[in-house]
Amino acid sequence: KQKTAYEIRLSLVGSEMCIRDRVSTQSTGFDLKFQAKQTIKTINNMSSKGFAGEKKKLNNGVEMPLFGLGTWQSKPGEVAKSVETALKLGYRHIDCAHIYGNEEEIGEVFQRVFKDPNSGIKREDVWITSKLWNTSHQRDRVKPAIEKTLKNLKIEYLDQYLIHMPTAHKPLGPEGDVEKYELIKVPLRDTWEGMEEIYDLKLAKSIGVSNFPGALLHDLMSYCRIPPAVNQVERHPYLVQPELIEYCQRNNIHVVAYSPLGSKGTDTSKPVLLDDPALEKLASKYKKSKAQVLLNWSLAGGLGVIPKSVNEERLKENMGCLDFRLSEEDVKALDALNKNCRYVEQKFTKVPIFW
Repeated sequence: KQKTAYEIRLSLVGSEMCIRDRVSTQSTGFDLKFQAKQTIKTINNMSSKGFAGEKKKLNNGVEMPLFGLGTWQSKPGEVAKSVETALKLGYRHIDCAHIYGNEEEIGEVFQRVFKDPNSGIKREDVWITSKLWNTSHQRDRVKPAIEKTLKNLKIEYLDQYLIHMPTAHKPLGPEGDVEKYELIKVPLRDTWEGMEEIYDLKLAKSIGVSNFPGALLHDLMSYCRIPPAVNQVERHPYLVQPELIEYCQRNNIHVVAYSPLGSKGTDTSKPVLLDDPALEKLASKYKKSKAQVLLNWSLAGGLGVIPKSVNEERLKENMGCLDFRLSEEDVKALDALNKNCRYVEQKFTKVPIFW
């Protein structure tokens, strides 16, 4: 009875199911309580058959939303609108990185939304991830790196900070020009100890890695004081990586899938995942888009997923992955599409990370 209208404005998944504006600031008494009950009832019904609102409890006890928004390749001038729209639609997990070059613009959105009492969104409502870039792997550079990210994002802490890649580099030009990097030798143990320090300082509620193969994870687990909570990797039906997923799950490391729809880029020699006939068949069966089927496949495996979009309709469409569940048979059918096709090869690192 003491909750305000803003506190009970809850979003449902799908473009036809967003009811945020139905509970206005003018609602009072019976109308407000009735709308709140109906909203909660609908969410409970949907959660029983889909993934709406599902979170993963990490190995340190912190709960992380499974579904989020990726911001890689979101251009300046576009990313702010994308993040703000996503938050209004109900996204509560935003994935960032220093090297994306757009954290300052995202920070402007966070500051505006979190300070606006009319938004109904507080800092603690949103899971924010960022990543340590390759040029700051030295132990004494980890803390300054996260402090810069926090300043750019205009927040006091991260929910998660990841080592972006397992290789260290020295830029020979602008930091964003990765083709001009010089590979340098920095022990990953030094980097991880720096990560543990920022965790101890409560600058991040969880720490983890990205683009780590099983062998490096196994080595890290042999000396870490605080085990990685997450490994964020490229994963989709053309790159299933069952052995890596099994290793992570066996060691209580949550896997988050990036490029979950495939990301062909400029390499025309690689197959286009979204053109696969099997995907078209499943989309028709479930009366869903091909993107929604792919995203649901990741969620069905217990993984987090962070599709990127700067288009409002696509942002709404992607949320439609949350209100249904693929059958076990159909999950296996998508597993069978595996081609070990890696779209994001990270060749600039000059190290064969994945081979």
